[in-house]
Amino acid sequence: MKRPFYRVIIIGAVAAALTLVLDGCKKEAAGIDLELNKEIIDLKIGETFNLKVTNLPEGASGVNIRWASDDDKVATVDQNGLVTATGTGRAIIAAWTNNASHVAKCKVCVPLKINSLDAPVNYFPVWMGADNPIEYPFATKPEFSFAYDLVWEGVDAVFSGDPSGDFDVVISERAYIKPLKPGLKYIKITPKDSDKDLSVRRTIRTHKHRFNLYPTYSDSVFEGDGLEDGAVIDVSKLDKTTHKYPFLLLRSCSFEWNEADMNKITVDDNDIAKVGGRFDKQDVLVLIDPGTKKGETTLTIANDQVGIRGIVENTYVRKFTLRVP
Repeated sequence: MKRPFYRVIIIGAVAAALTLVLDGCKKEAAGIDLELNKEIIDLKIGETFNLKVTNLPEGASGVNIRWASDDDKVATVDQNGLVTATGTGRAIIAAWTNNASHVAKCKVCVPLKINSLDAPVNYFPVWMGADNPIEYPFATKPEFSFAYDLVWEGVDAVFSGDPSGDFDVVISERAYIKPLKPGLKYIKITPKDSDKDLSVRRTIRTHKHRFNLYPTYSDSVFEGDGLEDGAVIDVSKLDKTTHKYPFLLLRSCSFEWNEADMNKITVDDNDIAKVGGRFDKQDVLVLIDPGTKKGETTLTIANDQVGIRGIVENTYVRKFTLRVP
């Protein structure tokens, strides 16, 4: 019967503490945040990999490193860090010091044989400057296959749980797009373990902004990236012949506006100007009603990015300056 993972750690910690009492020559690695030579391992059943702690300080050779797996049916580990894949699924291998206060973990992935693969979005628009990476949807059978089980070509990918690095795609249980520069990426996704070619090819389009703002000056062109963040907009020069108020054109790159988005178009000082929005799918007219005093105020436009599971993943915010002379 498999013991719970926390019991394994506690028992190991007690044994290590007794060892320290009996053998005073061993040096405790207090204060060390352990690091392993791998964060993620892909193995097939029967394959092995030797994990090692990479950051033990000089003179800490006597420190006991303990090892355990949270699921021996997927992967086992001996006390030298040798991992052996025993079945399909996911397992966490943990290493810790004598007092169990510093634990390093590695995820072992033993993929199932994938029978089908689909990435339902042929053309996937993303944008620069998103606070969080954007999840890229895909579906497989068996359904609980993860992004680890796929080969991603055409992008710079990192297999990690940490999406903070400079990479196009961060692969963990799911795949996250982290745009580096505007343009097109043509990607190929292939299962690692399949009896037939199940590859799919898709296009990722990276825009500079999630939405663009254009002034309606007489010489304005409503193409390209529009105004940059912080740009000063002279309200007196905006078009006010088409509508009752001077207005700006707000255009999304990859989504349709809704009524709730109009409440996220605001100014800091309503005495200088008031704003409102009229939307039609991808375009919004930002109407500006000059107030009772002259000066400058900040125009803020925000938009929530809703992920493929219907949850708000981040809010994209841009700020400009309205000048009422």
